[in-house]
Amino acid sequence: MSQVGKVLDKIKAMGEEDNTIVIFTSDNGPVTREARKVYELNLAGETDGLRGRKDNLWEGGIRVPAIIKYGKHIPQGMVTDTPVYGLDWLPTLANMMDFKLPTDRTYDGQSLVPLLKDKTLKRQKPLIFGIDMPFQDDPTDEWAIRDGDWKMIIDRQNKPKYLYNLKNDRFETLNQIGKQPQIEKQLYGKFLKYKKDIDNDSLMKARGDKPTPVTWG
Repeated sequence: MSQVGKVLDKIKAMGEEDNTIVIFTSDNGPVTREARKVYELNLAGETDGLRGRKDNLWEGGIRVPAIIKYGKHIPQGMVTDTPVYGLDWLPTLANMMDFKLPTDRTYDGQSLVPLLKDKTLKRQKPLIFGIDMPFQDDPTDEWAIRDGDWKMIIDRQNKPKYLYNLKNDRFETLNQIGKQPQIEKQLYGKFLKYKKDIDNDSLMKARGDKPTPVTWG
């Protein structure tokens, strides 16, 4: 982090704080003491009691902090607990830079600029999380959808497996599957629509059922 401080100090010394957007965040939660691979044996991150870890869809695997710094454009010390996710960064940065995104495609994220102005943000779509990994590498569930306070985790057969009210149960201990039929139906319907859109995407069809192998040059 000392190197990050040097970069921020340099930006300040150059007088460019009001022209530079800095974002601190993470792509996933930490590796915990629940080591799954040899190289994880000496790692022991903390999730503040949240269930799960990196590579799964419990809150411990997907809930991370995000800090945005943009000089005088964002009030200092402002805090929000509004859920956002990685797909929001593209429309947010485009909005902040007054860049018009192409209108011939669909964007799953939305601009967070209202939040950065200390206003409320009404989500237009639910948050969708997916883990597309071979079973032997990650035997956990494949999808999660969050809409408001409710979150559903969906298994590899695309069937609802867990349902939680995160406002009342942030540690995900009280599975509500079968107890909230209307919520379950609504969330699952939104997931199926999203999944259909993905399956019909030309790139997914070209890839086939198996993940594309990564080749390191």
